[in-house]
This record gives sequence, structure tokens and C-alpha cells, in this order.
Amino acid sequence: MDLEFELTESDYKRAISNGITRYRANVRFYELGWDKERAITESINKKVDRKHWHRIAAEHGITRDAFNTRLHRGWSEEKAATTPKITIEGAQKKAHEALRKYPVELLQKAVDNGISEQTFRRRIREGWGPEKAATKPIYNRQNTKELINK
Repeated sequence: MDLEFELTESDYKRAISNGITRYRANVRFYELGWDKERAITESINKKVDRKHWHRIAAEHGITRDAFNTRLHRGWSEEKAATTPKITIEGAQKKAHEALRKYPVELLQKAVDNGISEQTFRRRIREGWGPEKAATKPIYNRQNTKELINK
């Protein structure tokens, strides 16, 4: 009688004929909870021929290791083979932009309005809204005189 809750010698023989060791069959069945048929018949490695994609990657200056790492991270074969590698400077710039607290456009708007980045940041720290901090002019002696004379 073939019991579903344990592997028999005949199951182990079938597994070995399919290229699956006794140990792997045990792990699959008892530890991973696979059903008996799958545990003793499913091939270990599903080899995929990627020579075509490796050739395309090489044409785009991407090493085999970089290509395989990208696949391991979940990239599609096409994207992994055709997306250019980022330079060190590009990676640094990307990291810097990711850590940026205020958008470049807002900082540029502040500078265009005669407000230094330091003043802009201080205004934000003091609770000003980003738009107001970037647009409200700085009052100094010259500005104040012009406002009074209007």
C-alpha cells in the first residue's frame, strides 16, 4: 500500500532515476511540504539557454555577471541586456537626488527670487510653507525703503 504521508523505497528509486537525491526528496517532502509526486519528479534545475541575451548584453557593454545579477533582482531579460550600466558618478548623483529633502526646482526658485539656500532652509525649519519660503522676498534696508516710498 502506497501511503501519502511517507516516502517509500520505490519512491526513492523513482527520485534517483529522475536525478533527485534521497536527501533532496526528503527535504522537499518532509520539510517543504511538497506532495509526493512533485517531490520525486520535478527536476532540480530548469536550465534556460540565455546565450542570445548574453550576446546582446555584451554588445551593450554589460558583463555576464551584471546581466545575471539583474535577472536575480527580478529584471526582464530584455531590460537586463539593454539597460546601460550606470557610472560611479551617475550612481552618486542618483543617491544624492534620492536623499534630497527639497526639490531642485524649489531651491532654484528661491535663488531666482534672491533668497539663499540657507535662508530657504531656515524658513522651512521655522515652519514656513515651501512655496512661501521660496518666494517671499527678504527685507533689508534697501527693500524696506523702497516699500515705504511706494
